[in-house]
Amino acid sequence: MRPKRWWLIFVLLIIAGTLWYGMARRAWIVKRHIAIPQVAYSAGVYDDHAGHRLPYRLLAPARSSHAQRYPLVVILHGAGERGTDNRRQLRYVAPVFLQEKVRRRFPCYVLAPQCPPDLYWVNARYVGHRFVPNATPTWRVSAMLQLIKALQAQNPIDSTRIYLIGYSMGGSATWDLLMKHPTLFAAAVPMSGRGDTAQAGKIRNIPIWVFHGAKDNQVGVSWSRDMVFALHRAGGHPHYTEYPDSGHNCWERAIAEQQLLPWLFAQ
Repeated sequence: MRPKRWWLIFVLLIIAGTLWYGMARRAWIVKRHIAIPQVAYSAGVYDDHAGHRLPYRLLAPARSSHAQRYPLVVILHGAGERGTDNRRQLRYVAPVFLQEKVRRRFPCYVLAPQCPPDLYWVNARYVGHRFVPNATPTWRVSAMLQLIKALQAQNPIDSTRIYLIGYSMGGSATWDLLMKHPTLFAAAVPMSGRGDTAQAGKIRNIPIWVFHGAKDNQVGVSWSRDMVFALHRAGGHPHYTEYPDSGHNCWERAIAEQQLLPWLFAQ
């Protein structure tokens, strides 16, 4: 073989090796990044003593003291994160609370329960143009509320600063939980969800920041627009952000809003 060909093969081998190393290192970083929430968020399963078990993840403040009380943020995921693996619910929203600057500026507990497959946080029906959740809460919601009380008894949680963030299926559950428990949550962030406009008066005094994408083809943007209008009509003052070029998963942009967490933790 001619020397030039040997040299060409040598160069190609170096390039191939460099590319392989870069891809392998990137894959390792991605895996490491994905694993972070699973390690930082401790895993648990809540038994409601009625035959139901609710998987959940809990993030504690990086440094805490029993002499101080900390907020509790509850994250309700969408239908795509249902399961029994107790990991999928950490895909969205939850990672933002692992950022060093967030942990340092807003020390808090973060609770992320997981809804089982093929079930919903809230069972509801449609009456005309109304989204009407059932009066009786699902066992998932009941177990979650029991879990919140248990966590309060075990940890230095400030009962006046419990915040609720929900997207898609969890956004609809956020609206319903606020209406059924208007004194429990200090503030809420429903994203891409449905709510019962007839019940808006019950939550007019709760600080709420609503997010929706104008191009949402799963939960039409009119659901959030109607809820915001109903709140204003009832005397409320909700914040509303509508992304004109976003679809259903607007929460990926919403959770990155620079003013969202400062607003939330100020309530």
